[in-house]
Amino acid sequence: MTRSPTASRLRNLSKGTVSPNAVTDVLNAARQRLGEDVVRLVTARAELSAMPAPDQPMDEVQAVRVHAALRQAEPERSAEVFRQAGFASAEAFVETYLSKKAQAMLSAAPWTMSAWLMGRWARQHVRAFAGHARFEMIRDLEIELWNNPFAAPHGTRDHPGCYWQEALFEGLFRDLVDPHLICREMTCVGQGDDACRFAFILNSG
Repeated sequence: MTRSPTASRLRNLSKGTVSPNAVTDVLNAARQRLGEDVVRLVTARAELSAMPAPDQPMDEVQAVRVHAALRQAEPERSAEVFRQAGFASAEAFVETYLSKKAQAMLSAAPWTMSAWLMGRWARQHVRAFAGHARFEMIRDLEIELWNNPFAAPHGTRDHPGCYWQEALFEGLFRDLVDPHLICREMTCVGQGDDACRFAFILNSG
């Protein structure tokens, strides 16, 4: 897996940029699941001339173009690519931002405290995974992204299509809040809603 940028670099993402993981993890997952020909097609359609450097911010518009190109090239298979990439991005962000001591503290704390702390972390680092979007933690286990540039009209009303962010949130909260949590996008800007809303559900199975 491509390693994430340094924590200090990501904390200082400027307006209009996102973490390079928004592209590198997606293209790595696409290469593993769909093959090099699909990656070449996606990068050509997105006009991406070179893979982003792991220690440099990524232009938000360029990252969104890569996501859109993958959905257009592989409408039936892109969801699982985005989910694999989202889990990889979650792992990279944890390694980048949180020491082993902090991870252990979050895992040991009551889930309400862990969820609140993770919500604060996500709000502070929203540019890394959502660019200029506004982040709101509306409940302990519900997140909203307003003006989400990655909002995808490719999904359905029953399951909107922001799969990368959905899996990223699930990976973060499952690893550090409760291993039985799953994340589902409930509303989506790409479907005409005011915000992309993600809810965490306890998987009793």
